[in-house]
Amino acid sequence: EEKPSSEAIAELNILLEKVSQPWEYRFDVFDCSNMSAFLYGYLSQKGYGCEIMIGWKPLWQWHVWLVAEKDGKKFWIESTRKEIVCPHYYERYFIVYSGSLKIIKEISKIFGRFKEWRR
Repeated sequence: EEKPSSEAIAELNILLEKVSQPWEYRFDVFDCSNMSAFLYGYLSQKGYGCEIMIGWKPLWQWHVWLVAEKDGKKFWIESTRKEIVCPHYYERYFIVYSGSLKIIKEISKIFGRFKEWRR
């Protein structure tokens, strides 16, 4: 797939800089899962197609991030820093699930992970 243009990256960076998150990062209170859900809603309203990614890597480290898409170009976003990163940033993670926020909420109810999404 083609890389996004520098203009497309700049446009998304401006949106990410403008986002005012409701809380500061705090594990199990407002962490990667919450921030990804927050950015999912924000960027969806701005015309981006979004997908939540849930990954796991050895030593039981879970992480959640976001992939946004616009005009056929994908942007990998490290939600905790509101920063566009290279897809290789996540290459050590096994993707456990990717999809819409609605479906992930349902999966969370079944598997009991990410309790903040079970509501």
